[in-house]
Amino acid sequence: MNEMYLGLAAAVVGGIILGSYFTLFKFSNLTVNQYLFIMFIFSTLTLAAFLVYSKEPISFRLGDLNFPIVSGILFGIALFLVFFSIKSIGINRAAAIYVGLQLVVAAVIGIAFFNELGPLSSIQRLETTIGIILVLSGIILISVAKL
Repeated sequence: MNEMYLGLAAAVVGGIILGSYFTLFKFSNLTVNQYLFIMFIFSTLTLAAFLVYSKEPISFRLGDLNFPIVSGILFGIALFLVFFSIKSIGINRAAAIYVGLQLVVAAVIGIAFFNELGPLSSIQRLETTIGIILVLSGIILISVAKL
């Protein structure tokens, strides 16, 4: 049970950090490319430090690289597009759109590929579906709003 609480705490702290680190970009005078380049250097060093000091072995086979490589490419493309959108349409509108879509895409993938609605009751499935619809509605409203 302690692992569940640690996971929830990690999700909350990670969400707060992810929600706020884009704000630092707005204070910067750097271009998107310059900012991302510097950010990737220091995020890689930070992650490397966590990996070196973790208790998990770092060894793996070449066949294990497929998914992380694709994820890394997708993550790089997504971050570039998010930073570009922040520069173009502002952090409030860009963040609302990309965070909302992240929630919807993650939920749909969890439902479609991992059957995460399987153990839920009919009411809980309906609530989940309504939640996804509300998030999509919010994204649409924020997108067209005159902020």
